[in-house]
Amino acid sequence: QCSSTCFSFGDCCEDYSSVCGAQDPNSCSGKCGNAHNRKLPCQCNVGCEKYKNCCKDYASTCKASGSGSGRPSTSGAGRPSTSGSNTNGVSDAELVNLFEGLLSKDTNNVADLLILNTGCTTRVGNPRDCSTHPLFSSVDTSIFRKPIYRKLRAVYDNYNEDVTVVEDRTRTERQEEDAFLDEVMQSTTMKTALDFLKSKKLFNKSNTEFKKFIGELWFALYSRGNRILGSSGFEHVFLGEKKAGKVQGFHNWVYFYHLENLKKVNYLGHWEAKKLGFKGTGLSFTFKWGDEQKPYASMLIGTSPEFELALYTTCLLAR
Repeated sequence: QCSSTCFSFGDCCEDYSSVCGAQDPNSCSGKCGNAHNRKLPCQCNVGCEKYKNCCKDYASTCKASGSGSGRPSTSGAGRPSTSGSNTNGVSDAELVNLFEGLLSKDTNNVADLLILNTGCTTRVGNPRDCSTHPLFSSVDTSIFRKPIYRKLRAVYDNYNEDVTVVEDRTRTERQEEDAFLDEVMQSTTMKTALDFLKSKKLFNKSNTEFKKFIGELWFALYSRGNRILGSSGFEHVFLGEKKAGKVQGFHNWVYFYHLENLKKVNYLGHWEAKKLGFKGTGLSFTFKWGDEQKPYASMLIGTSPEFELALYTTCLLAR
């Protein structure tokens, strides 16, 4: 056969790749050292051994030639290696200084407009509800008149938490994503993060290309099983997902508050609450979303959406 599906069924014509210019998605041929690509079934970079998603010929094709250890490109959605304190030439101290600076100037930080009731201390995965009150004791709803929070909440109904359901991403939904990204990109926080990435040569393209890269990194759909395009980085981190009866992701306080208001999540208790000065709280806790419990949850509370996107994106590229 001479179609893109022939690789999956093993019935390609011998000259399919050379004549049609197609690459086998299950092979590392021509892909050694490429950035992580969520759309591919396997990877061919140094990080694949850590994440156990290497193509079957990674060792013979890439490791044998020494070509699988290059730094991932910033032209697509990469998942760089997390090993070492100076990966890509950026030290941990430089990252700490950057993030502390971003936090101190986080103009849409609303930690002072929230009152938390962290309740009891518990252990990881304890199903007993020892915190009878909601996590959010008081929230100044003027927060949600700020453009960044209003545009964040506008995308909530675009997603289905079940990863076995295909996400459709309609034109209207893409426009809502774009409006949210425009707000993020014009923030001082993200501009400062981009300046840092350029100074470290972790991203060398234009601001327009950076927005395109951020959009692909966070909003492009990928499969968590059976080739169903039911997930995205944004949905996983900023909302949350369910797969096989387990809660996955769910690391954003705004969405937790949103579902707590709807009585769809139940805060059970915590084991660590670290104050970020007057700029928020880092919370490690457990909760139930419907019938499913997340044994170990963590999130920053009070920080802005643009701060978290800048933080996570920088970490992905630097580590």
